[in-house]
Amino acid sequence: MLSESEAVTSDTLLEKIRKTLPDQDILLIADRPPSSVPEWVVTTLSSTEALATPRPESRRTCGLILTPWVEENQLDAVIAHLRDFLSLELYVLHPGDSMEQTRRMGALGLRCLETFDVNGQPWGLNHFSLKTYKKTPNWLNSRFWANPQLWNKFRW
Repeated sequence: MLSESEAVTSDTLLEKIRKTLPDQDILLIADRPPSSVPEWVVTTLSSTEALATPRPESRRTCGLILTPWVEENQLDAVIAHLRDFLSLELYVLHPGDSMEQTRRMGALGLRCLETFDVNGQPWGLNHFSLKTYKKTPNWLNSRFWANPQLWNKFRW
């Protein structure tokens, strides 16, 4: 369980990011969840439960991880598993806005959406969506692949 000051901070954080999240099917990963989980969170799993969950038949619409609520030694594995198997979109909220944290989230494929201040402490909200993860390059089209006009002209 979280202390009283951490609970106030967690409630404030959840209120701030609620407007960013989709309206349905939110999965929260928390080893140390607050005493009152909001009604808009459909499912709550611990990090070990999330890692033990094999590939489900259907993914959740959105996954949410608040890094203080997850064990530090399992954080990268939980983010990767949630990103790859359990949700279509992933939001990760972490304290601080250090360059190290930005690089760590970037290495996992997440992009910083915004940073905000809660009780004098900076927090960063990162996002991953497979739809927006990588833009299709302009050279990736049928015009550059087969080149039938060059068949039997050159030997590669």
